[in-house]
Amino acid sequence: MSSEFWLEMRNAKFSWDDRWILHDISLRLTQPRIAWLTGPSGGGKSSFLRIVAGHYRLHSGTCIVDGKEVAEPGPARAISLQNYKLFPWKTVFENVAAGLRFANCDDAEISDRVCELLERAGLYANRLDWPHQLSGGMRQRVGILRSLAVRPRCLLLDEPFSALDDATSRQIQALVMDYLEANGASCLIASHNTDHVRQGPGHVLFMRGGGTVEVIEPSLAAHFGTVAFADDLGSVKRGESPGDRGSRTRLAVREGDAS
Repeated sequence: MSSEFWLEMRNAKFSWDDRWILHDISLRLTQPRIAWLTGPSGGGKSSFLRIVAGHYRLHSGTCIVDGKEVAEPGPARAISLQNYKLFPWKTVFENVAAGLRFANCDDAEISDRVCELLERAGLYANRLDWPHQLSGGMRQRVGILRSLAVRPRCLLLDEPFSALDDATSRQIQALVMDYLEANGASCLIASHNTDHVRQGPGHVLFMRGGGTVEVIEPSLAAHFGTVAFADDLGSVKRGESPGDRGSRTRLAVREGDAS
């Protein structure tokens, strides 16, 4: 099944501990194949990523990635979690290679692919180190590389730059963007960093809690909680274009609300 939309949700409902994460949400995203998921802490961004990855199942409704309904985890969707989840008994090299080993790739392919990624991320010299020997930023990079190594069609990143300094953050962003362009892949990034959200390419989805998801202008990301933000967010909900800034969101539709 093919689709012009790389991410769709149809009447999606999901709750956690009696709190709505998604409440009757419908959306469709087309080009560009990248979206930033942002909003206050506790709004459900990580859960949203896990739903798209297939780790959490919707209570009702559907989630569709590249025309295929998400029912379980699969190699076409790779997620890098905020807490990295590295294997402490594996070296940096073997952590990055883990998904390739699981897919039974041959040793030569694994070596070429993993070494190239480690070089690009500035971690080749640490390839034989153990996770406990790494800084938080280095562990974060390893987690991202492990997701990239399996060459997913959809890359899901949870706060991928939070432990990185500015220079390393730009380096890893460039690596991710190069991968997306070279492979025609899509990417959904959860981030609190409003500079990244405003300056990065793609759609911006705002989760404010209560099960709502809004498509907003990237320029609004720096003004969460202000009157101007609330006014412009209201215009987005009505389907209008906020201000005269022009939207980078080609098509996204939200239906339903939770009070």
